[in-house]
Amino acid sequence: MEFHISGGVKKQPAAGRSAAGSTPECKQSQRNAANARERARMRVLSKAFSRLKTSLPWVPPDTKLSKLDTLRLASSYIAHLRQLLQEDCYEKGYVHPVNLTWPFVVSGRPESDTKDVPTVSRLCGTTA
Repeated sequence: MEFHISGGVKKQPAAGRSAAGSTPECKQSQRNAANARERARMRVLSKAFSRLKTSLPWVPPDTKLSKLDTLRLASSYIAHLRQLLQEDCYEKGYVHPVNLTWPFVVSGRPESDTKDVPTVSRLCGTTA
């Protein structure tokens, strides 16, 4: 038995075991397994971002995008496609794909829609 300043009694750990209940070799093995799981998780995440980046149209393949920029562009592109479908822009002044290039600025709205909306909308920020 071991006495502490607080007056409590602490039992001695079993022979060959640490206070946490496992040997140092076991802890190292668990740590290595956790590190391997984390590396695998990061590989999957990195591959997903890479696939997302390559699926974004009109972003040059050699462009180095951060994960945040990739998510912003994907969100902006989805919002743009949603807007095209909701407003039926195919009949009212379709935005040509050439205008959808990095840094992703969309211009060319129909003149009837430009009363309260600027002619250039930057899609890299937050979207609705």
